[in-house]
Amino acid sequence: MEKYSGLKANIHRHRSYRRLLEVDKQKAILELIFTILLFNSIIILFYPQITLWINQAAGLVLSPIFQNIRIITTKFFLGDVYLLEISGSYPGLNFSIFISLFALILIFLISRQDFVSHSISIWLIFALLIVLLSSLFFIFSARFFPYSMEAFLDLYIKTSICIWIIIPWIIMFSFIPLPINIGLKLIFVLMIILYAIIFSMFRYIVFIFILKSLSVLFMAPLYFILGPFLDFVYIVGFYAFVVSKIARRIDKLLPEWRWSY
Repeated sequence: MEKYSGLKANIHRHRSYRRLLEVDKQKAILELIFTILLFNSIIILFYPQITLWINQAAGLVLSPIFQNIRIITTKFFLGDVYLLEISGSYPGLNFSIFISLFALILIFLISRQDFVSHSISIWLIFALLIVLLSSLFFIFSARFFPYSMEAFLDLYIKTSICIWIIIPWIIMFSFIPLPINIGLKLIFVLMIILYAIIFSMFRYIVFIFILKSLSVLFMAPLYFILGPFLDFVYIVGFYAFVVSKIARRIDKLLPEWRWSY
């Protein structure tokens, strides 16, 4: 037994015969602080101009479809944010009843089918339940609807800015155990932030089009189904892509690994 007692220290929790080398904690902390301060400073300094560009692009796309669109400002943190001043369409009783019945039928059909995966079925039923609840609200309590189009767009723009700010935090903490240099980390974080800004702009345009063309009945479903929660899907997707690339690169690089023998 004494002969094998020293081997216990080489058995890792993940039961693999190798693992990545220990991270230089001081270097990792300095890279973390530098990257977060860099990107957060840029976002905080330039978010008024970024939101202006987003609304200029949205106005350019939507002005041929809708009339009387103009850009207004609201206060946020260290500067103004820009958003479009445009009214939403409110649903009539018949439209709300139709949407509620349509959502109920789809919920029943999806719950009975077996050709769509279980996880997708759950997501679809969740989305349809929000649509159903929203339509029921407009059937029985439409006059108490508390949100205007301006309030929704203001919330959307400010939530998007907060997402841009926390992206460097999420990504850099995730990158700590990975053997990549600071240059690649900066590039990856920049790519994700740029994608987030562009995606926010396109989603902003689509939201306005739906709420103006169809109804503000879809305000809650859009926010909870396609809103900020969806942002974490592409953040995780980018991270998974980076990890897979790094894993393939270092798989055969012996100096990167700490071996158990």
